[in-house]
Amino acid sequence: MISLLRGALDRLNVVNKTLVDVVNNILDIFQNLSFRDFNAVFKTQKLKVRLTISSGYIFEYIFQTVEAFYCEMQETH
Repeated sequence: MISLLRGALDRLNVVNKTLVDVVNNILDIFQNLSFRDFNAVFKTQKLKVRLTISSGYIFEYIFQTVEAFYCEMQETH
């Protein structure tokens, strides 16, 4: 899923068509998964985005968080 999102965002960036609220949309996707702990992490991330004035919130940071948390969940569940 991460590679699909990365590819889609890369293609949107190339044609300069990245949506204004794309960060919130991506966080919504990850927040609505079936694991309560996973949802809580991305609910917190979404709050951070709302509180961050910087418009350059890095997608790669979100994706790295997803990958790390998912790997941790696989090891513990």
